[in-house]
Amino acid sequence: MKKFLLFAAVIFTVGLFTSCETSSGSSSTVYLCTGGSSTKYHFRSTCQGLSNCGGAIISTSLSDAQAQGRTLCGFE
Repeated sequence: MKKFLLFAAVIFTVGLFTSCETSSGSSSTVYLCTGGSSTKYHFRSTCQGLSNCGGAIISTSLSDAQAQGRTLCGFE
């Protein structure tokens, strides 16, 4: 039983990392807040990190967001 639980935990963890990697491909669409102090990008337009956006929320490519010096939101 211990081996099964360990195996299940490993599979679950690998699944989490795999889904993060596929979400961050350079052609992925991300969302940005156009507010003056905004520095993050978001994979979901409904991300909690965008709830206080003082500007418009726009979509762009991941590579463009990174070229602007933006980093991934902590809620993602």
